[in-house]
Amino acid sequence: MSLARRIQTILILISLAALALFFAAGWYYSGEIEERALTAHHGPNAFDLEVASIACGLITLEATPDTASDGRWKKPGLWGLESADTYSQVGEIVEATD
Repeated sequence: MSLARRIQTILILISLAALALFFAAGWYYSGEIEERALTAHHGPNAFDLEVASIACGLITLEATPDTASDGRWKKPGLWGLESADTYSQVGEIVEATD
């Protein structure tokens, strides 16, 4: 095997190894990005509101002693009601009183 052929073979092997390392690093860091930036990590939800009544398509909730007065439940958005064994999606908050 000539010297030029050996150099060419070595360069091809180095290029393939570099390419494999590049893809392995990309695979690893894409998993890190997904885990840290794209996956939500929420703790368990506190059941700190109680259903007081259901009438005319409206659900009235009451605060419990554990309910934070400035909690997330006062923010607008699409909401869900969850208990120990069920979950239902509901619409936006119609009215909130203190």
